Amino acid sequence: MIIEVSIVALVLLKLIGVIEISWNLTMILAVVLTVVEINSVVQRKRLEALVYKLASAVDRKVDDLEFDIEQSEQRIRDRKEHNG
Repeated sequence: MIIEVSIVALVLLKLIGVIEISWNLTMILAVVLTVVEINSVVQRKRLEALVYKLASAVDRKVDDLEFDIEQSEQRIRDRKEHNG
Protein backbone atom coordinates (compact mmCIF):
# COMPACT_ATOMS: atom_id res chain seq x y z
CA MET A 1 0.00 0.00 0.00
CA ILE A 2 2.81 2.41 0.84
CA ILE A 3 4.46 1.72 -2.51
CA GLU A 4 1.25 2.45 -4.43
CA VAL A 5 0.83 5.74 -2.57
CA SER A 6 4.46 6.59 -3.30
CA ILE A 7 3.98 5.96 -7.01
CA VAL A 8 0.81 8.07 -7.14
CA ALA A 9 2.52 10.84 -5.17
CA LEU A 10 5.52 10.72 -7.50
CA VAL A 11 3.31 11.08 -10.58
CA LEU A 12 1.19 13.82 -9.00
CA LEU A 13 4.26 15.78 -7.96
CA LYS A 14 5.58 15.45 -11.50
CA LEU A 15 2.23 16.57 -12.98
CA ILE A 16 1.92 19.68 -10.84
CA GLY A 17 5.54 20.58 -11.38
CA VAL A 18 6.83 20.24 -7.82
CA ILE A 19 9.59 17.92 -8.97
CA GLU A 20 11.50 18.48 -12.17
CA ILE A 21 12.39 15.06 -13.53
CA SER A 22 11.72 13.49 -16.90
CA TRP A 23 8.80 11.16 -17.50
CA ASN A 24 11.31 8.42 -18.27
CA LEU A 25 12.88 8.82 -14.84
CA THR A 26 9.43 8.98 -13.27
CA MET A 27 8.52 5.66 -14.92
CA ILE A 28 11.84 4.09 -13.92
CA LEU A 29 11.25 5.10 -10.30
CA ALA A 30 7.70 3.71 -10.47
CA VAL A 31 9.01 0.40 -11.84
CA VAL A 32 11.69 0.22 -9.15
CA LEU A 33 9.09 0.86 -6.46
CA THR A 34 6.86 -1.83 -7.99
CA VAL A 35 9.71 -4.35 -8.04
CA VAL A 36 10.47 -3.56 -4.40
CA GLU A 37 6.81 -4.15 -3.52
CA ILE A 38 6.68 -7.45 -5.42
CA ASN A 39 9.87 -8.62 -3.70
CA SER A 40 8.40 -7.66 -0.34
CA VAL A 41 5.24 -9.68 -1.02
CA VAL A 42 7.27 -12.70 -2.16
CA GLN A 43 9.48 -12.54 0.94
CA ARG A 44 6.43 -12.23 3.20
CA LYS A 45 4.80 -15.27 1.56
CA ARG A 46 8.02 -17.27 2.00
CA LEU A 47 8.16 -16.25 5.64
CA GLU A 48 4.51 -17.23 6.14
CA ALA A 49 5.18 -20.64 4.57
CA LEU A 50 8.22 -21.13 6.78
CA VAL A 51 6.28 -20.18 9.92
CA TYR A 52 3.47 -22.57 8.92
CA LYS A 53 5.94 -25.43 8.42
CA LEU A 54 7.58 -24.68 11.74
CA ALA A 55 4.21 -24.54 13.51
CA SER A 56 3.21 -27.85 11.93
CA ALA A 57 6.45 -29.47 13.06
CA VAL A 58 6.00 -28.16 16.61
CA ASP A 59 2.40 -29.40 16.63
CA ARG A 60 3.49 -32.89 15.54
CA LYS A 61 6.18 -32.93 18.22
CA VAL A 62 3.68 -31.88 20.90
CA ASP A 63 1.33 -34.64 19.73
CA ASP A 64 4.18 -37.17 19.99
CA LEU A 65 5.06 -35.95 23.48
CA GLU A 66 1.43 -36.14 24.59
CA PHE A 67 1.23 -39.70 23.29
CA ASP A 68 4.45 -40.61 25.14
CA ILE A 69 3.09 -39.10 28.36
CA GLU A 70 -0.17 -41.01 28.01
CA GLN A 71 1.72 -44.23 27.44
CA SER A 72 3.91 -43.60 30.49
CA GLU A 73 0.88 -42.83 32.64
CA GLN A 74 -0.81 -46.02 31.43
CA ARG A 75 2.28 -48.10 32.31
CA ILE A 76 2.31 -46.54 35.80
CA ARG A 77 -1.38 -47.37 36.26
CA ASP A 78 -0.82 -50.90 35.00
CA ARG A 79 2.08 -51.41 37.47
CA LYS A 80 -0.02 -50.11 40.35
CA GLU A 81 -2.84 -52.46 39.45
CA HIS A 82 -0.43 -55.38 39.09
CA ASN A 83 1.31 -54.64 42.42
CA GLY A 84 -2.03 -54.24 44.09
